[in-house]
Amino acid sequence: KTKGKFMAQSKILIVGGGSKFGMLLALEAKQYGDEVHIVTGTEDAVADRVIHVDWNHVSTGDVMPKIDKDYDVVVFNQNGGGSPNDIVQENVQLEHWNRAFFNNVQLPYYIAQHIEVKENAKIVWMLSPVFHPRLRSDEFMFGGYAADKAYSYHMMKSFATQKSKNYYGLAPKHFGNGITMYETIMNLTPDRSGKMLNEHGELWS
Repeated sequence: KTKGKFMAQSKILIVGGGSKFGMLLALEAKQYGDEVHIVTGTEDAVADRVIHVDWNHVSTGDVMPKIDKDYDVVVFNQNGGGSPNDIVQENVQLEHWNRAFFNNVQLPYYIAQHIEVKENAKIVWMLSPVFHPRLRSDEFMFGGYAADKAYSYHMMKSFATQKSKNYYGLAPKHFGNGITMYETIMNLTPDRSGKMLNEHGELWS
């Protein structure tokens, strides 16, 4: 593939890029000739730099010294479990709950603070409409997951409001039919910063 309308060569960090959306994003970025760095627990992830972590024990010290500051694109795609979903019924171990909150919410915060944001950079959180009661009436059944996504949404919005117009939330229903995660992210523009967007890069509704 050729870059076409996209920037010459992008340097991309994907946090959680060893499977599913993250893996597909990494593969497509490599097809476009981008430099891809991945933070992952998957041993066979393919990238220019693979930062292997154990998601059950990872700390900022395992990640921060191994990532750069000058990324064009950062995608927070990790989605580890551990937070209680059926909060009333589940008996969740505290260490699992704390671990999930660190992986899903706190680690992205420290990475976002670490990045020296370029003018056209795109820092993207993978979100979900499940946390929004106006979009889902059964959000309480996904309590821990929804809470992590809500925290991430508000953090993304705070960065977009108080720092710069480079922060986005992506909550796709699906990708396909010619729509790819790579193209959606690369086509994001500052007027959509601070919003939760669908796979077309449009306001989620």
